[in-house]
Amino acid sequence: MILPWLSDFLSRNVVVDRALKAVLLLAIAVGVFKVVANPYSTQWDFKLYVTCAKMQSMGLDPYNDRLMRDSLGYHWRMPCLYPPAVISAYRPFSAFITPDFHRGSFKVQAPWALLKVVLIGAILLLWRRYLGVRLDAALMLFLLLAYGNPFYIDLRSGNIAVLELFLLWTGFAFLFSGKDTLFAACVIVAAQPKMLFAGFLVLLLARTKPRWGLFTAACAAFAAVFSLNYLFHPASTADYFEKLVSASDIWTSEAGTINNSTTSFLRDLFRLFGLRLSDLSHALLMLGVNAAIVGVSVRACLRRLGDGSQDEKLEIALFSCVVYAMLAPRLKDYSY
Repeated sequence: MILPWLSDFLSRNVVVDRALKAVLLLAIAVGVFKVVANPYSTQWDFKLYVTCAKMQSMGLDPYNDRLMRDSLGYHWRMPCLYPPAVISAYRPFSAFITPDFHRGSFKVQAPWALLKVVLIGAILLLWRRYLGVRLDAALMLFLLLAYGNPFYIDLRSGNIAVLELFLLWTGFAFLFSGKDTLFAACVIVAAQPKMLFAGFLVLLLARTKPRWGLFTAACAAFAAVFSLNYLFHPASTADYFEKLVSASDIWTSEAGTINNSTTSFLRDLFRLFGLRLSDLSHALLMLGVNAAIVGVSVRACLRRLGDGSQDEKLEIALFSCVVYAMLAPRLKDYSY
């Protein structure tokens, strides 16, 4: 209720809108400066994967916890959980790393943070073009405060999420424009780090005349692109999947606001009442919950299908984001 009122008020008071924008832009600039100027306590995800890339370039195993601990010291928190090919994409940044990583970290952290700011701006432009949002001070205030400020959390953590979201929204733009092949290509690339985004390919079927041929080809293309890991890094890919399985206990231990998934919510709810489910019971519970979510969502989507207009595609795409958020087994605080 407050945001529409504020947006309407600012549209009628241009001077106030500009003044508030200036204040908010100054706050954003201060936040970005704090991130890039404090290399010891920010962008930990970026440090992790740049170090992984450096180890990979030296012929070392980035999935070896002992080596990672020796390289990052007390800054080491999480194991390397991206596929080898994605780690290779960090190599241009890893070239600047010195033996004392933090001594030269500003050289690599500043460009990464600024790149993400540019991508956030590009996402906002896509929202203005395809969602019709006004890039006024009200929206800026909303993005700074809503949902725990995920943009700033992502910027501080140095995660790859904004890049993934930029690719996804670029794909949505192609989808709205009737360019389904380019949409599939964007989703395939966006899904390489964490794979879950591949689920958005089902939007190729969410229409009166599903594009089964393109959907099948897109799934095959995703598998082919991911198989490059086996082609160029066969040993590391095996280590990657082993690490992915062994790190599942880390994901399941994340709770509260740092993991906003349905899985985490139900686990916390049971703990609130002093109940603790076994791994098997919890898996069966989530299987049932997810099946119910999928069933209701598919039914709702089928009822919305009509003439295939841009508005219809937009509604279904936004709806798919909600469904994704409900199904994802791990939804970090920057994922909103």
